[in-house]
Amino acid sequence: EFDSTEEQKVVVTWAESLSSGNVRRYMGGNEYSFEYVAKKGKNVYFNPFLKIGCRYMAIESETEIQVDYLGVKPFTYPLIEKEEPNYSETDLKIYRLCVDTLKLCALERPVDCPFREQGFYSFDTRNQMLASYPVFEEYEEYAKANLLFMAMDRRKDNLLSITTPGECVVMIPTYSLYYVISVWEYMETLGATTLDSRIVDKINSLMQVFWGRLDNGLIKNFRGEDGAWNFYDWSDYIDGNGPNRIHDNEPDLIINCLYVMAYKAYSKICSRLKIERQINDDVDVIIKKIKEKFYNEEKGVFTTYLGTEKFTQLGNALAVIVGVVDGEKAVKVCENMIDRKTTESSLAMKPFYYDALLMVDEKRFAPTVLKEIRDDYTFMLSNGATSVWETIEGDVGHTSLCHAWNSYPVYYFDKLLNKDE
Repeated sequence: EFDSTEEQKVVVTWAESLSSGNVRRYMGGNEYSFEYVAKKGKNVYFNPFLKIGCRYMAIESETEIQVDYLGVKPFTYPLIEKEEPNYSETDLKIYRLCVDTLKLCALERPVDCPFREQGFYSFDTRNQMLASYPVFEEYEEYAKANLLFMAMDRRKDNLLSITTPGECVVMIPTYSLYYVISVWEYMETLGATTLDSRIVDKINSLMQVFWGRLDNGLIKNFRGEDGAWNFYDWSDYIDGNGPNRIHDNEPDLIINCLYVMAYKAYSKICSRLKIERQINDDVDVIIKKIKEKFYNEEKGVFTTYLGTEKFTQLGNALAVIVGVVDGEKAVKVCENMIDRKTTESSLAMKPFYYDALLMVDEKRFAPTVLKEIRDDYTFMLSNGATSVWETIEGDVGHTSLCHAWNSYPVYYFDKLLNKDE
C-alpha cells in the first residue's frame, strides 16, 4: 500500500539475503522481482497467486512514493505440532529450527524451498515426510495426498518428472526409486494397510523401468540418455555435471544399491497389500554382483564407478544399508566413512550415512551421529539461521537458506535421544 504523486512504474524485490546492503534482485540467472504500474494517488496491491519466500523485501520507484505497507501474507499448510519434547537447550533449538523449516516448506504440497523454484521433488519430499512423522499430528492425509499427486505424473518413459507435475525434458532417474521407498516408509510408519490403486500402478511401472535395465546382473545407469541428469548428490564425483558426466550407460554403485533398496520396499508393499509383484527379482544376485564389481577389499570401501577409486560416502552408506557387506567388513566401511576415507555427502544425503552407522552398531555409532548433527546445526544457528540451509555452506551461489530436505535431525532425535547415548 502506497501513495504516488504520479503514474509510474515500481519494482518490488525479495530475497533471503542482502548484497551490499541491498535486497538481491538477481541470483544465478534468476530474477526475484515484479513490476507494478502505479496510478496517481492511493495504490493497494495484493496478488494471492504469487507465492514468494523471503526474509527481505524492497520497493523501488521512479519518483518518491509514501509507503504505508510492504509485506507478505503467510500461507502454509495447517500442520498441527505435537507436544514439544524435553530436550537440552541446544537440541531444542535445533528441533525448533527444523520444525519451523518444515512448516515454511509445506504449502498445498511440500516444496524444496519457498524462495527459489518451490518444486515438488520426490527425494526432497521423502526427507520432509520422514522428518514430519514424529513432529506433527494428523499427518497421514497430507502424506497420502503427496504420494498420490506424484503418482499422477506422466512421462513417456514412465519415470517421474524432475518436479511433479511437469513436462520438463530433464529428469533425475533415481528420484523415481526414492518414490517407491517413500511409499513403504509411509505405510510402515503410519501402519497403513491400503493404497490408492494409482499409487500401486505407479510403483509397478517405475520398478519395471529399472528392471528392464538389468544387464549381466546389474542395473545400467542412464548417463548419455536424453533428458537424464544422473544426479546423486551435491558432492564430488556424483553431481552429474561437468567432469562427473562420465561412465555412460553402465552399472554404477549408487543406482544398483538404490534399486535393491527400492525393490525390497516394493516387495514389502506388495506383501502388506496382499498383491502379486509384477516383477520378481533375485536381489541377492545383484547384491553379490555389487560386491564383486565395486568392493575394494584392500581399502575396505566401495568405489562408485567400475575400474576407478572414487569412494563416496553416499555409495558406501547405501552398500551397507542393503547388505552388500556385514559383520566386521560393514564396521570397517563405517569407520572409513567416519575417518573421511570417502568423499563426504552433502547434508541432504547424510541420513543414509547415519542409517548405515546405526544399522551396523547403534550403541557404538549413535554418539557419532548425534555429534555430527549437533555440530552442523549449531553452526547454522551460530551464523544466524532462522530456518535450515540447503547446504552447510549457507548463502553461496544460488542455494536456499530455507530448505526442508535437511530438517531430518528431528527424526534422529526422536529415534536416539530417549536411549542411552
